[in-house]
Amino acid sequence: MDRAEREPFRNMLERNRVIPAVKDDTAMKKALHSSHDIVFVLYGDILTLDDHVNAILRSGKTPFVHLDMINGLASNPVVLEYFYRHFKRNCGVITTKSNMAKKALEMGIRVVQRYFMLDSLSVESAIEGIGKVHADAIEIMPGIIPRVISHIHRQTNAPIIAGGLINSASDIEKILVGGAIAVSTSKIELWPLNNEHPTPKDAAEAG
Repeated sequence: MDRAEREPFRNMLERNRVIPAVKDDTAMKKALHSSHDIVFVLYGDILTLDDHVNAILRSGKTPFVHLDMINGLASNPVVLEYFYRHFKRNCGVITTKSNMAKKALEMGIRVVQRYFMLDSLSVESAIEGIGKVHADAIEIMPGIIPRVISHIHRQTNAPIIAGGLINSASDIEKILVGGAIAVSTSKIELWPLNNEHPTPKDAAEAG
């Protein structure tokens, strides 16, 4: 499917406020039978990759594979040629590397670029990188930093996904009101909370 013909990723995220992040086969099975349209794949190797991606596609969902977490994949843009040959533009990627993100975008592959917020310098570096790469969405790690998310939300127009150390419904609500469009979590008990929390727009209208 041509990139221009696909549903805008932002629209998909607005329907999937809580994104399953799967780290083992048990979580994968639950994600496949969930109501979510997006699944983040954070485990496996080059021998299981095809099976995981194709299972998600058969279930009518969109997979995003974290390239850094698949054993046997090199951090080299040639990996994206493999993705394109096997999955065309039906499988997105998650990466922390700008060169990988840029190459994937050039090929029409959807990209979630992950940033780790360690200090004020990393926040400013992320804002600069977001402006240069223009990934389909960014993921902020760890996710339990609403103040930082709000700052990045004000400085950029990128859809923000928050991930990492999210343990409760209260965490999710604060993150979404703070400016994130969605959260990703490996906590299966939080997956049913999808679409139950206010967006920044909802909060502003309510105020």
